[in-house]
Amino acid sequence: MRRDTPYLRFTYPIIEHVPEIGPSWDQQKKVKRSWFHSPKIKDDIEITNWYKKKLIEMSLLKNLQEWIQLNQ
Repeated sequence: MRRDTPYLRFTYPIIEHVPEIGPSWDQQKKVKRSWFHSPKIKDDIEITNWYKKKLIEMSLLKNLQEWIQLNQ
């Protein structure tokens, strides 16, 4: 399979995050068991066709964007 889209690291800049000074939020506040819920997943999930269509749409839009930039 060949790559049709650019690498993310070339598209977006690398951002280094500095850890905040002080205690973490989970050290200050207790995490309650009631906050956790099991995910509800439907039995029949079919995203293959949607995914393929979306991939084609994104590719077309990217190609259009590049064409517009070349013709300015």
